[in-house]
Amino acid sequence: MSSSPESFPRRHDLDALRAIAMLLGIALHGLLAYTGFPWAVQDANQAPWLGAVFAMIHGFRMPLFFLVSGFFTAMLWRKRGLQSLMRHRFFRIFVPCMVGLVTVIPTMNWVSAMVVRQPTVLKKELFDAIKRGDDELVGQLLEQGADPAQRQDTMTALTVAAIWGHPQVATALLDAGVDVNAQNEDGGTALHGAVFFGRVDVVRVLMDYQVDVTIRNNNGEKATDYVTWPFTKELGGAVDYIAALIPIDVRQHDVLKSRPEMAAVLKVEAGVGKGGFHVMFTPVFHHLWFLWFLCWLVVGFAVYAMFAQLVGLQSLPNLLIVSPLRYLWLIPITIIPQAFMGAGFGPDTSVGLIPFPHLLFYYAIFFGFG
Repeated sequence: MSSSPESFPRRHDLDALRAIAMLLGIALHGLLAYTGFPWAVQDANQAPWLGAVFAMIHGFRMPLFFLVSGFFTAMLWRKRGLQSLMRHRFFRIFVPCMVGLVTVIPTMNWVSAMVVRQPTVLKKELFDAIKRGDDELVGQLLEQGADPAQRQDTMTALTVAAIWGHPQVATALLDAGVDVNAQNEDGGTALHGAVFFGRVDVVRVLMDYQVDVTIRNNNGEKATDYVTWPFTKELGGAVDYIAALIPIDVRQHDVLKSRPEMAAVLKVEAGVGKGGFHVMFTPVFHHLWFLWFLCWLVVGFAVYAMFAQLVGLQSLPNLLIVSPLRYLWLIPITIIPQAFMGAGFGPDTSVGLIPFPHLLFYYAIFFGFG
């Protein structure tokens, strides 16, 4: 299905649009330092309203990027053929992605870990005391009127006490009226944090206060899943990575050692074998995830191209693509994966080896339309 090069002149306007979408990523991630999002860098002067700007950019930037990428993929296919397209995408997308995986990502992890270990300029006295495990000071501050239901960034005070591993502080907060089932921005509860980081003593306290073990976070995970899932190398790596970002002094071997006792407290059976489910959740690609998604989508496009050539399909009817009637199917089909998103407004992020199916389908819509 190749055509003459003259049939497809260079689209500098779309080149510029793609570049703008990429540059917006700098603005997008820069905003995180001011919004209260748990980012490695936090500015002392917070402006939560910038979160709305972040959501606005996040809601359209990557769908636009994948739409433009789909357009150029189809153009290259018709211009040079499928074999040339696959060779081009291998060297322009797959190879840079793999190089970045062993250079950019380790460097980014190291820098992030170094940054988050630096003391912040301003810390609320209550959360300072919670993190130190100073239950007496926490009690005094609560008596002086400190709000036990307040949050730090995206986490409740109870979650902070849980992941730092301070059962006495958790008890003080619960006695002050904190909701044991209060959910963080990610949908998880204090129990999720305590179980994930192997804080058995905190889990006992939460269980004594009748915590709901069936609550799922935005990824559909129950706190007990962290015990029943097989403890893989990927899951252990996630523990180390997230602990370094917070930062707390917990390592994967600590969590693994806590599993039998944790399972007994939660009355579940600990998963001890090896499995691959966690490859969806373990952060592998980080900011290079979109390159990995493009690899999947280009392979999917190759299957479509071979099928189209086999059946002689030149293009889809214009009625479905360029007429206003296209919205009758585009909007509903886009809403379907959006209903599975846990990030609120805009798409989720999937940085694991195996993409989240709903997210891959979501971006495949825009890529395919392009």
